[in-house]
Order: sequence, then structure tokens, then C-alpha cells
Amino acid sequence: MVAKAKKKKPPPGRNSTCFQLPWPVSTNSWLRCIAGRAIKTKKWRLWLKAAKEAIQEAYTDLPLECSDIAVHVHLEPPTNRRFDIDNFGGKPILDALQGEGGVFLDDDQVDMLTIVRGEKHPGGRALVLVTW
Repeated sequence: MVAKAKKKKPPPGRNSTCFQLPWPVSTNSWLRCIAGRAIKTKKWRLWLKAAKEAIQEAYTDLPLECSDIAVHVHLEPPTNRRFDIDNFGGKPILDALQGEGGVFLDDDQVDMLTIVRGEKHPGGRALVLVTW
């Protein structure tokens, strides 16, 4: 007996959403050790709040549950100082995009992360494109 081959459905169309976020806080300044405990800094908490608000203005759907997510980050720094792009465009951006009020539930759903260093921009900003 020969089994019939199942028809494959075409892959679903890709969707995307864009955000402009304030210049991120470096991962080097997220935590402070006080009396042996790691405490998130006020600077980090304020940036995360501002980033979540910017995301919620542009993205009003429920967080995605799929795992084929790509995140592209274009960093435009406030100054011409040198910086490590992973300290500003990696973990801070993914943390802002995940969880309640975010685009996806957890950053382990991201299969691709691209970070590009851009030109100086007054005040700095991070331009983010999320594709799923």
C-alpha cells in the first residue's frame, strides 16, 4: 500500500511592525550592587518604561506566540563616542520587546537578531523592525 503524499500548505505571509525607541541604556549600567544585592538602576527602569510606552503606541496586538521572529535594530547614537553595539542593541531592546505590553512573550522566540550602527542622531534613538 502506498501512502498518499500530503499537500503542503504554503508558508504564511510575513508580518512586521516598526518602532522608534529612545536611545537604550547600556547593559553595563543596568545593575548596582547594594548590600550584596543586585538592584536595577533608576536609569534602566525609566528607559524601559519609555521604551514600553513607545512599543504600546505602535503595537496594540497580543504578544506573539510563534518562534520564527526576526529583530533588526538600527542604532543612531547621540554622540560620536565609540560604543559596543551589543551593549545597546541586544539585551536592552529584546527585554523591551518581550513580556506584558511587548511584541513577543519571551526573547527565546527570536531566531535572528541584526544590529547595525548608524549615524549620530540628536538625543540618539533605536529604530527597530520586528518580522514574524
